[in-house]
Amino acid sequence: MKNKFIYVLLLALPLLFFLQNIRQDYFYYSDDWDHFALVYNNSFADLFKQTMLSADGVWVHHKIITGFFLFKLLYEIFGTPPQVYLIAVFILNTANIFAFYSLVQTILQNRRISFFLALIFASFYLSWISNIHELITAFFVLLGLFSWHKWLFERKKLQYLFSLIFYLCAMLSKEIAFLLPVALLFVTFGHDFKRARQVLKSLYPFIFVMVLYGIFYASGFINYFSYEAQSSYHMSVSTQIIKNLVIYFGLTFRGLSANLFWIVAFIVGSLVRDIKAKGKKVTPFVASYFLFLVPPLFFANKISDYYVYIPLIFLLIGLGIWLNKSRIINRTQWSFIFTLCLITFGVFNVYKEIKDGIYLSIHPRTSNTKIVFAKVVNNVSRFMAADHIAAESLVSIGTRERDEGIQFAIDRGALPAFIDNPKMEDYIFTYIDGDILIQKINYE
Repeated sequence: MKNKFIYVLLLALPLLFFLQNIRQDYFYYSDDWDHFALVYNNSFADLFKQTMLSADGVWVHHKIITGFFLFKLLYEIFGTPPQVYLIAVFILNTANIFAFYSLVQTILQNRRISFFLALIFASFYLSWISNIHELITAFFVLLGLFSWHKWLFERKKLQYLFSLIFYLCAMLSKEIAFLLPVALLFVTFGHDFKRARQVLKSLYPFIFVMVLYGIFYASGFINYFSYEAQSSYHMSVSTQIIKNLVIYFGLTFRGLSANLFWIVAFIVGSLVRDIKAKGKKVTPFVASYFLFLVPPLFFANKISDYYVYIPLIFLLIGLGIWLNKSRIINRTQWSFIFTLCLITFGVFNVYKEIKDGIYLSIHPRTSNTKIVFAKVVNNVSRFMAADHIAAESLVSIGTRERDEGIQFAIDRGALPAFIDNPKMEDYIFTYIDGDILIQKINYE
């Protein structure tokens, strides 16, 4: 297959998932509302100060900026239509899929394997709008890996400089990216153990940046261990770590009934393969997969499938190295396709993701939260325009059915971002089933 045709084929899955989100009438929820409140109340300069210069960062000590800048830019240009943000998420997912294919093709020099691995990666499409942070980080991680791989074999200074720049950009997008230098060390050992010793000094600038980041930024996450036990961001050292590891392994290998046996078998199998096989090693990439899973393992009450997105990059590269050296798979084209589809697509449950995407695209639905929120925006807008608000006023939204999405949006302070009225800043809003309580700040 020619590269151009491969890229066209790879576009099919993200398009399917994008269509699924449109047809399912995707609307904002959870952290999406926090993002709107943040970009409404802060300028670009304020965002930079709050994320990078303040001691507390954003929300739970977040020290990231690129995703918030992108969200702010989209808000300033386009406003609040969900389709705008879904398109942005689609573009980021697609860019990552293309970058992943290019990286794997560069490493393996095998288009067929690279194509099928890219399809697996594409099936882990991130739909949640607030996942722009993970998507941007993954993009910079992929570019960093690509530049580093090129530098290992060509030794051009510009490639080395780009790998360092992309590492910095990744860290400014999601904190977990600060672990990348360790993964680069693993990857270098995976390519050539002897050469890894020679290029170790070249990683010193990366390690220096990682240590500085850990001291001045990432150290704030130690506070997570002091959070209340009920908090979703509470971290602890307990048996929950093992349970979380099994869960995330299952979220990666979605076609398996995950347990410790499969994890141990997976690690031992990688080691045995590398002992017997010559050339590129699988284990360093498997180690990188588990490395990037470590931080979320400490969360006592929080499991999110997007935490496997970046680790998956390394896992699939390792799988590609194994497949690329498999005699059975490389014997004939048909045995390759059959074996790859049977094993990898089944293990990663790609078929189910495609089937669900097609079904949900064919059967559209309407978001109740979107309908109710439109009533909230319309009624509050008309009431504010009338300019007769007392110290406290109630605005009816015409329904007594409680909606948790509306509750979250109002409580998070996102409502003013959806109403074009400068007076919104002078009021606070409270959601009471069927009504919006409007209270003027410092009313005299």
